[in-house]
Amino acid sequence: MKKKRLGCGIALVLTTVVIAYFAYGIYLVLTPRDMSQQNPEEVFREFVCSPIPSSVKIISVDGSIAFAGGNVYIEFTMDASDRDDLLSGGSFVKLDESSGGRLPVVPFENIGSVETYRQNDESLSDSYLYLSKNSNKCFFHQAQY
Repeated sequence: MKKKRLGCGIALVLTTVVIAYFAYGIYLVLTPRDMSQQNPEEVFREFVCSPIPSSVKIISVDGSIAFAGGNVYIEFTMDASDRDDLLSGGSFVKLDESSGGRLPVVPFENIGSVETYRQNDESLSDSYLYLSKNSNKCFFHQAQY
């Protein structure tokens, strides 16, 4: 009789542990990830490119991502000498009027004239890099669906 109770107790504990892990997994999936609370360098590596070019100085990271999608905004500066490293490391392709389709609206203020690049990846997101023609300011925006 004691062995039967012990077996039921162990089964109950294991079931509780499995349910707790399952609930925690659902919580992680459904809880929005606040990008402003993340390490800016890790966010840059995850969304723009890795390794980070040496002259990149991250100014701000913002946005949130949840199960249903979200937006990531990264503002940074970079020397022109690192532009090719960033573009190749992040798999960016230049967009212009001849690329077909419309150019996306620049979601950042006070940047002026920009060169727009789209990140080539297989994800369900649109990722754009905006490089100012007049300064070393750069902006990255990813919209996830």
